[in-house]
Amino acid sequence: MKKYLYLILLFYTSIYADSLDVNTNYETIGFYTSYFEDKSASLDIDQIKKVKFTPLNAKIATELVTKSAFWYKLSVSNKSKSDQERVISFGAAWLDHINIYIFDQENNLSTFVGGDDFSFEHRSIRVTKINYRHSFTNGNSEVYIRVKTRDPFLVSISFENIDSFYLNNTMRVLEMSIIFGIIIAMLLYNFFLFVSSKDYLYIHYVLYLITFLLLLSSYNGLMYEYFWPNFAVFENYAPSLFMSIYAAAGMVFANSFLQLKKQHLKIYKLYKIFFVYILVTPFLAYLYGGYHILILMAIINATFYSVFIVSISIVSFIHGNPSAKFYMYGSITGLMGTIITAGTSLSLIPYTHVTFKAMDYGVVIDAILLSFALAQKLKT
Repeated sequence: MKKYLYLILLFYTSIYADSLDVNTNYETIGFYTSYFEDKSASLDIDQIKKVKFTPLNAKIATELVTKSAFWYKLSVSNKSKSDQERVISFGAAWLDHINIYIFDQENNLSTFVGGDDFSFEHRSIRVTKINYRHSFTNGNSEVYIRVKTRDPFLVSISFENIDSFYLNNTMRVLEMSIIFGIIIAMLLYNFFLFVSSKDYLYIHYVLYLITFLLLLSSYNGLMYEYFWPNFAVFENYAPSLFMSIYAAAGMVFANSFLQLKKQHLKIYKLYKIFFVYILVTPFLAYLYGGYHILILMAIINATFYSVFIVSISIVSFIHGNPSAKFYMYGSITGLMGTIITAGTSLSLIPYTHVTFKAMDYGVVIDAILLSFALAQKLKT
């Protein structure tokens, strides 16, 4: 008899161990979820309830680019007698289409639809993170989440109470405010230097900073929230567009700062070819391959751009350009941040907020070091 009681106790313990406790806040819920890849992206919730799910066994789900829809299944346990309101939110602001289906213990269904394919007002709480606010009743609830996107597939799902969600959102807003404050301060300072000196090197740097702010705002969902909340189509294309513009502006500043035409003629010829390539290939990619190829090309071009900038800064420094030292350090920092974020997105590096945001931090440090490089060049 004791043996059977032990097995029953072990059974119920394993159920609750695999369930989210409604009274606990979870930064990521990947280890509590199972997944299913719907390669046709056509299955509905009734069909999905009949398929076999596989444990995710990771903090986040990642794919570079996929045409499949991925379903995630999890259980939420509410042992308290009262309803408990919680927020399900997603770390990546660029996910296109998200469906959430929640069945309570009485099999009542609650649904949510949102993402970049829908206007901003679809979010339960109007912040940059895609989110759904739901009250969980007593007992166990089954949650199914469907994610379909044309962008890099990075699904980090958090599960929090309202206070925790607002606190974390406040910290994110503070973080972004510091980053934007640093960039805008350098932007204004160098703009005034341009006005006083008429040296176009400074305006090239200002344009580089502006394009970085546009890129940062687009893929973090800030432009969608504040500028075009009802234009979901443009929000889908904005990150790819600004990624290409950012790389082009960086090329112009590199050419101006390192004086490639004057000091490195062979590199200057290569620069002109690569500059045209950066501008033309995204349009050709979209024309012949659609959005999936466009976003892939934008990512590849951004990587090529970072490697090219690091390479020419090292060559310039080796050839005795004293102003290239800070430029070289900055470009290496920017490249390292990009590599860390890319590695995190592909699950090659453990997911944390810092590793996910490493590209942002790297480019900000890069911008600061470039400002030092400008000061060094002025002094020289």
